[in-house]
Amino acid sequence: MASSEDSPLSKTEHIAFTIAFTLVALTIIVGNSLTIAAFTKTKLIRRPTHYFLISLAVADLIVGAFAMPLYITHFIAPFFWKKSQIIQTLYYTIDITSGMASVFTLAVVSVERLYAFGWPWRYRNSSSLKCYIAGVAFTWLSAAVISCLYLGLRFNIISEVVHTITVVAISVSLAVACSAYSALGLRIKLRKRRRRGMERHKRLSLTLFAITGIFILTWTPFEVIIIIIHFCSTCAVPPHRVGYVIKLLQYSNSFMNTLVYSLRIQEFRRAIINFLRCGSLTPRSEIQVRNVAVSVNNLVNSCSAITMNALFSGTRLAENNGGGHRRLAKRRTDLFLMHRRGKYSPSKARATEKASVVGKSKNVHC
Repeated sequence: MASSEDSPLSKTEHIAFTIAFTLVALTIIVGNSLTIAAFTKTKLIRRPTHYFLISLAVADLIVGAFAMPLYITHFIAPFFWKKSQIIQTLYYTIDITSGMASVFTLAVVSVERLYAFGWPWRYRNSSSLKCYIAGVAFTWLSAAVISCLYLGLRFNIISEVVHTITVVAISVSLAVACSAYSALGLRIKLRKRRRRGMERHKRLSLTLFAITGIFILTWTPFEVIIIIIHFCSTCAVPPHRVGYVIKLLQYSNSFMNTLVYSLRIQEFRRAIINFLRCGSLTPRSEIQVRNVAVSVNNLVNSCSAITMNALFSGTRLAENNGGGHRRLAKRRTDLFLMHRRGKYSPSKARATEKASVVGKSKNVHC
């Protein structure tokens, strides 16, 4: 059985892998930070389904910001990596937690999309923000449990059955995702009449299907290596070069998800582009609504001031002319009190103005 130690990396290969992993880590950090910022700052994209996408983005950001820098020390200081149990334990904990969270999130969101598109009425009546938050919490707690099992394996508390649990968890999650999206594809194909609301579900479902497909392509080689190393005693262990390439492919999945967001989901794309242009994540539509609200507020204040002046002037005119003008003055005084109490109505104001005009015309004819 060939060992990976028989083919050590050269100095050039160390530098090449270090640069490659560093570039991927930077891309992951920038892309997923923009995605998370767009979600937190833009109210228009805070749909319940997007909570799963943000959970996936958080997991990817953890990979780029914490797991990969620890893994890069394997190339920069290999001796320190081998001797430091703390660095290795911290790396495996973060890497396994974020990776399994991505796997479980893809499985949960595939079932959610199938339910939303296949049974839309039940979905609208039963789905709530609490359900989505519970789904996100379930994925992270499950990932944390598997990570704790690996910690038990490192400290000789648990046997190597952990590897079996990991392979089964990844395989079942990917099988659930593939089955759900296959059923979803059949429903989309067989459904001839598509309502306008269904088009949005279809577009989002296809986006998540693309994310799942990319995940399968990037994670399947890594799962195959785990099976070869831990379950096949007669198989040759791949050399270091192959292992690093497969690990780089696995990590590249964390920035491919962001590319899919920006290309397929219009709300995320607009929010990210607006941030890159203006340094602000407030969408143009929100700015327009805010300007309209300010204009309406100024208009209401101006109308209120004009109305108040008209009320006072009408009161003084009624006091001078007496008779019917006193009744008009009393009516305007009542309107003034209603205005102070927040019960002022523009329709009543227009009726009062018409009464004022009629009263003036009668006085002229008399």
